[in-house]
Amino acid sequence: MLEYSRRIQPKLADPFHPHPIVKAIELALYSSKGKGDGNYMGMSGDADMHQGVPHLLYAVVIEKRGETFKIVEMTDLMSKVTVSSDMLRRMIDAEIELLNFSRDRIPVDAAVQILDRALSPKTRVVKLDEKDREPAIRWAKQLIDQGRLLEMPQEIVRQIKTLRDSRNWDNLSSETRSTIGSAWARRVGPNTMVVTAVEKDLTKIKIREIIALTLSKLKDMNLTGQVVDQVQG
Repeated sequence: MLEYSRRIQPKLADPFHPHPIVKAIELALYSSKGKGDGNYMGMSGDADMHQGVPHLLYAVVIEKRGETFKIVEMTDLMSKVTVSSDMLRRMIDAEIELLNFSRDRIPVDAAVQILDRALSPKTRVVKLDEKDREPAIRWAKQLIDQGRLLEMPQEIVRQIKTLRDSRNWDNLSSETRSTIGSAWARRVGPNTMVVTAVEKDLTKIKIREIIALTLSKLKDMNLTGQVVDQVQG
């Protein structure tokens, strides 16, 4: 936390910084300034990045005893999940890695590595490389033939069944790529997230959101066959 706060101070004009949970902690600390012992709360989100609609929203309660402060509770208000100290560490470690990139977008390969480090060992993050697209398409077709993807919309099933090869991959709908990636994730291994995005880079904000939301979901369930496709913003 301290390292992250130190590094973002020169970048406070950048709308990407800081992480909402860090802002919530800082607001809780600020609310206790000049006041007596007790519990103080701070709340912050990222609505300013999404036209007034938050994607991430946190509440943090700290306990003040003299000059000593302790985090009592951190809550992800969007997912209604208590944020553990391990989750906070993973989010902040990823944020520090993102600071190594000056632009708002970072290369997909670098994003995959950051996601994998933040979510491992519970979730493995891999990219569906070009060399894997043909096998992934064949595998999805095999699952359809076995009746294991029939719950998907018929238009997606039709697109997969009529797809001859990966030459038209970029022209497929995001939903179709996601379905193929989800099928491939099951073959790669349990609790795997497959990035099928066709963009060459991803936004830092999207990476932040993926990490925060996935960590919250991992508290309550095992995730298998997750897919990150065509991400925007």
